[in-house]
Amino acid sequence: MRVATSHPRMDPQQKTFEPEPRPDLRLANVGGFEKVKADIEDLIIRPISHREVYQNLGVSPPVGVLLHGPPGSGKTMLATAIAGELGCAWFKVSAPEIVS
Repeated sequence: MRVATSHPRMDPQQKTFEPEPRPDLRLANVGGFEKVKADIEDLIIRPISHREVYQNLGVSPPVGVLLHGPPGSGKTMLATAIAGELGCAWFKVSAPEIVS
């Protein structure tokens, strides 16, 4: 599995999506994925949690995340843990929903 931040100029889709409830799951509760969890912490959690530090360095936090990998590889669980770490709602969207 790999982690990639989304392109900031992506246009939002016309379809509306409802956010998932704010989860209690945290990255520490997710077993394995040590490299992926470290990348998530460095590329997503810290820049968003400490926005002012990154802004002072001229670095913008990511505006979205794309998790990709085979079915059952933990993408949804990691997305849930990211939302839990940040204390925010999140949108679960599958590729066929945005391609069609």
